[in-house]
Amino acid sequence: MKVLSTLFLCLAAVTPLLAQAQPQAPDEKPPVIRAIEYRDFQPVKVEAILQRFKDKGILLAVEHRLDSQEIAAAQAALEGLLAENGRPGAKVKADVSPIPPRSVRVTFTAVAP
Repeated sequence: MKVLSTLFLCLAAVTPLLAQAQPQAPDEKPPVIRAIEYRDFQPVKVEAILQRFKDKGILLAVEHRLDSQEIAAAQAALEGLLAENGRPGAKVKADVSPIPPRSVRVTFTAVAP
């Protein structure tokens, strides 16, 4: 009886370690963008933003996969667009919020200097 209880204790201690050691299938696909929002971008209109993205070859769009390089390129393009429209020195903050199960919302916010 003592042997069985010792065996169960050992199994109870080892089972969590085995579960951690098993490799999990990596989910290599980035999440899909379901929404893109622009906050505090006056006087710049969304149409001008989309045109700037097109001109710069920035492939950031709804239903595309999230790409951190595209987010960074979009931030730089938006800061330039704001500077051209009377808001020099304004910074753009990007916030990526999860939308379960595998989607995100990207929000760009213009922040005054």
